[in-house]
Amino acid sequence: MSDQVSAYIAAQKPEFSRALTGLRTVLIGLLPDHSACISYAMPGLRHPDGKMTIGYAAFGCHIGLYPH
Repeated sequence: MSDQVSAYIAAQKPEFSRALTGLRTVLIGLLPDHSACISYAMPGLRHPDGKMTIGYAAFGCHIGLYPH
């Protein structure tokens, strides 16, 4: 697990932190061969070939999910 991703999630409001942790758990379960990373200042998962597969982020009032 990426320390940068963990730090990003820990820095969010508690309700967003819980939601992002749950989302990260689901995504890692669906994409176990991918690696956690930070790209465009948001957490995501990168395919073994180096391409971003999905990103997610917290904002003021919502959480975004960004498939690539």
